[in-house]
Amino acid sequence: MSALPRCSGPSGISWSAPTPEAHPAGATIVSETVRPTESELVEQAKAAQATSDLTKAGKVAHQLKGSAANVGLTDIETAWYRVEAGVREGDVTVLGLPLTNAAEMTMRAAKLLGGGA
Repeated sequence: MSALPRCSGPSGISWSAPTPEAHPAGATIVSETVRPTESELVEQAKAAQATSDLTKAGKVAHQLKGSAANVGLTDIETAWYRVEAGVREGDVTVLGLPLTNAAEMTMRAAKLLGGGA
């Protein structure tokens, strides 16, 4: 079995899965799979950020990391991994720019895939 190609979209988001353009049915499945929860989880992450709640931020980062991994969005997976790892180490600085960047990347991907705001 060959490895999936590394792709990059116009929004700067890259993934290691077939492109939505090449596989529109797959993109629809991904969009339907991702759409119901990414906005809600990103909002939960932002709420954890606002209250400096490391525990909640870690749980949400773990969920979003897994969701990104499931659909091959490796850059987003890595961004959420960084937040999750920082939380495990008790590093409150991950609630700043790292969480903000991961959230923005997630929402850009959701929009690109036809879901989210």
